[in-house]
Amino acid sequence: MIARRTADRVFVTQGIADGEKVILTKLDMPILGMNLELFKTSEQGEELIRLIEFMQKSIKWFSGNHVAANFLMLAVLLAGFAAWFPAP
Repeated sequence: MIARRTADRVFVTQGIADGEKVILTKLDMPILGMNLELFKTSEQGEELIRLIEFMQKSIKWFSGNHVAANFLMLAVLLAGFAAWFPAP
């Protein structure tokens, strides 16, 4: 049973037993009986998950800190120009 749903989280209070698999990826057109590829957790997968969580926290921080966000955009812009027009 879903107790609460937010934009990026679902809180379930009943209906999932220990060891059951849960689909975390949004499926555009789920069809009963369709084959799914299971994501195998590994050190590389866990590192990727940590990186994604870090990026989400960074984006949230920059969205609340507009001055820092503007400096970051300026740095990205300058890096882009430096890549397109390298110094001779």
